[in-house]
Amino acid sequence: YIKNIVYGGLDGIITTFSIIAAAYGANFEMKMIVIMGVANLIADGFSMGLGDFFSSYFENLYILSEKQKETHEYVHNKEYEVNEMVELYENQGLEHDDARKIVDIIAHEKYQAFFINSN
Repeated sequence: YIKNIVYGGLDGIITTFSIIAAAYGANFEMKMIVIMGVANLIADGFSMGLGDFFSSYFENLYILSEKQKETHEYVHNKEYEVNEMVELYENQGLEHDDARKIVDIIAHEKYQAFFINSN
């Protein structure tokens, strides 16, 4: 949440400052400047909140669809998935035999959920 708070806070500060500065520069009454600043804070808060909600919602949908895809591939093409995982571990620096041993253990059906989440 820290990233969202910092990003939203900076956006809120900058846009509210610009609205207030523009209203002051246009010689609006102080009452109007305060009203515009408060209205901007409310609108900006709603906009940022709704944008973050939709962003998180669709990111979670994407993650779920990837998990479903990996589950389908595990069930229908397990050997390919195993080889893919071995290659991933080799790219991380493991020797082929060690990577194969690890993957053979986690590819067992009783660890299916772990294997899919690791992929």
